Amino acid sequence: MNEVMCLAEDEGIAIHYTDTDSMHIDFEGVPTLEEKFYQKHNRDLIGKELGQFHTDFDFATSYAFIDGRYQKVG
Repeated sequence: MNEVMCLAEDEGIAIHYTDTDSMHIDFEGVPTLEEKFYQKHNRDLIGKELGQFHTDFDFATSYAFIDGRYQKVG
């Protein structure tokens, strides 16, 4: 977890929330973090195996507050 958080900080990717085994970052930062992590540690960051990360959210059904009301964005 520290490897990922420190790398995100080094790359200027804002971490908005952390927990024991998770962190929330802007979705746009994921590809950069994934690439830089592989370059530095020679292993995949994204996946379902122990030590890998995956998104917990279904963006196909996401909503955002736009122009004063919630609208589907996914």
